[in-house]
Amino acid sequence: MSNIKIGEKLRFFREKCGYSMQELADEVLISKMSIYYYEKNMKIPGADILFRICQKLNITPNDLFYNKENIILEEQIKEYNEKIFSLKIQITDDSNYPILKKDEIALIKKDEKITNKVLFLIEDSNKNLIIRYMIKTENTIQLIPQNLNYSIIEYDEKNHKIIGKVIGKISYFDQK
Repeated sequence: MSNIKIGEKLRFFREKCGYSMQELADEVLISKMSIYYYEKNMKIPGADILFRICQKLNITPNDLFYNKENIILEEQIKEYNEKIFSLKIQITDDSNYPILKKDEIALIKKDEKITNKVLFLIEDSNKNLIIRYMIKTENTIQLIPQNLNYSIIEYDEKNHKIIGKVIGKISYFDQK
């Protein structure tokens, strides 16, 4: 098992994209010192910040938590999970393909605040869990799937409960 820490990988991907610490910090609206602390493994970024960093570097959290042989760095993800993620949900359908694929694990941060154009885990009145983007207009809130073969759902507080935001995913790789 590799002993490379998340911070070293973060630095690798930052440099690969040609960002200085300051440039990346400016892009994700944090301080240069925060990037420094993350890369030196002195602090762990919060889920929202990790997600923004990964978006700017065109990577996923998986890229930080897996080594070259696609073996998960178990001690690192366990530590991160304990500090950041509230829930992990296995995807059982393709309603949000290609963002979330069947059998991937969606990482959820508990947050009930409605945020426009964010992927949420929602419980309906039948206790079914669904993951959808919330699109808030002047009069309605719609729950939008990424796969157009699934229907749009009108959100209402009586029949739906927001569990939290999807802040990442874990994919499993074929081990051959």
